[in-house]
Amino acid sequence: MYEQFSKFIDNPYFIKWIFDPDPSVGSYWEEYMNEHNEDRKIILQIKQELSQLKLHNKKLSDTEKVRLFQEILLKRENSAKLNKVRRLGVVLLRYAAIAIIFLFIGGGGVYLFLHKQMLQYDFVQNNINESFDSPRLVMSDGTDVELKKESTIIYNGKNEVIVDNKKLDLSNGDTESSVVVQTLIPYGSHSKIILDDSTVVYLNAGSKLIHPSRFEGKKREVVLFGEAYFDVSKNPEKPFIVKTSSLSIKVLGTKFNVSSYPEDNYIQTVLEEGSVSVMRNNSSLFEKEILLKPNQMLLFNKESQKSKIEYANIEFYTLWKEGLLKFKDQDLSRVIKQLERYYNITIKFGDPFDGLIKISGKLDLNGSRKEVFEYISIVSHLQITQYGKNYYMIK
Repeated sequence: MYEQFSKFIDNPYFIKWIFDPDPSVGSYWEEYMNEHNEDRKIILQIKQELSQLKLHNKKLSDTEKVRLFQEILLKRENSAKLNKVRRLGVVLLRYAAIAIIFLFIGGGGVYLFLHKQMLQYDFVQNNINESFDSPRLVMSDGTDVELKKESTIIYNGKNEVIVDNKKLDLSNGDTESSVVVQTLIPYGSHSKIILDDSTVVYLNAGSKLIHPSRFEGKKREVVLFGEAYFDVSKNPEKPFIVKTSSLSIKVLGTKFNVSSYPEDNYIQTVLEEGSVSVMRNNSSLFEKEILLKPNQMLLFNKESQKSKIEYANIEFYTLWKEGLLKFKDQDLSRVIKQLERYYNITIKFGDPFDGLIKISGKLDLNGSRKEVFEYISIVSHLQITQYGKNYYMIK
């Protein structure tokens, strides 16, 4: 229980969710609980208890905040039957730093203290069905803009966005405030996004990117669900951070690909150019970041919470942004999963073991679907048969 408790309390992104929530952090924890259902109960329980620090909008004194926080810890300690005294000492030492933060700056400022003027967002909650049918932009003011299957979106830093050569004003008369934008790209669609700092993001099918219309403060932070390729503009004064459900990837200026689909067991970070550092979101204060070099790939196992680094052929992980797939000795099932996302179709195996067949080659997805399937049939020695509008069987 204490291990579960600490891994969230030690996470500043969790503290922000409780005391100073915004759309990106809210979406992040919803996605996390969907992927880690076993943690949902403990997360909600801890959130409820720590929310006592702002009950009825009462302004607690610094001393009261520390005392209440300690009471919460003691309450959990008293619920443990074994090694009570020893655990109490460990817990109080572990959270002494957090108590000191409460003492000096108060609960509402914890996230700002830890993240040094991290950009804060104002947000009006939108009821968005995650099973959206068409690509779209959803703004924090409720504005909903439908996109094409392959749209180009450009932010010019003036609270304006150009969508497929059409200019939209995001300011609503307020040119000072940044707007939170959710770019929602369902299966079968793609988008190219140029952020206001000139960073280029290629967002793959079945993905969502949450970001501000204009970067402010000392960091550039976005939240990713799904897959994206980032060509980050260099700015040593403003690191660029990509948040996923389990990892934070930090760069100054570089090119890399991140794949973090909820249904996948791994989060994959592949570095093409420059350098990146990777940290677990629920890492302890003393856990070291992982540094990647060009042509390296980090694989993070969501279940075991372990990471490993391998050297990789970059083209295998980045050509998708050009409508191409290249692979060598790849499981057929993984190639099929990419085709399902690209075309927004369902492909089933008559024999699940056929998904383990290793195939190599290069697919041009910009051509006809028929030609792609014919190539798959040739290299796998299997037939792909259509049984409905968007349903196929391999056998």
